[in-house]
Amino acid sequence: MDAELDPGEGAAVVAAGRRSAGEPWRRVAGLVLFAYALVWGVALSLDTFSSSTFASSQKAMSNLVVRVLLAAVAVAAVHHLLDGVRRLLPPTSSVRRRADAVYAFGLWALGAPVVVLALWPAVRWWFA
Repeated sequence: MDAELDPGEGAAVVAAGRRSAGEPWRRVAGLVLFAYALVWGVALSLDTFSSSTFASSQKAMSNLVVRVLLAAVAVAAVHHLLDGVRRLLPPTSSVRRRADAVYAFGLWALGAPVVVLALWPAVRWWFA
């Protein structure tokens, strides 16, 4: 006898088939962006209290470690954006295969300049 599939089970099988190797990174990128938005919101709200608080937070943002974290957040944003656009397309279409290639290229083509822009103020300070 063939067992009938529950419609919920069929949807789970289809959803499981769509998972890609990069799925954990999609979640990590989303969490990084969410944490950054929270930290940035708190920093902006604290900066409204006084000009000295604003000046000290801006000085802390020029630190190399903070700049590296900012570059990581920027790469996470690029990854999250490109992966989201890529996932809007049907997985079997030829357009999706092209979108996969654009995703791979775009991650480097957009990610590298973003990292340079994020790190440049700290690197410029070394050579000044």
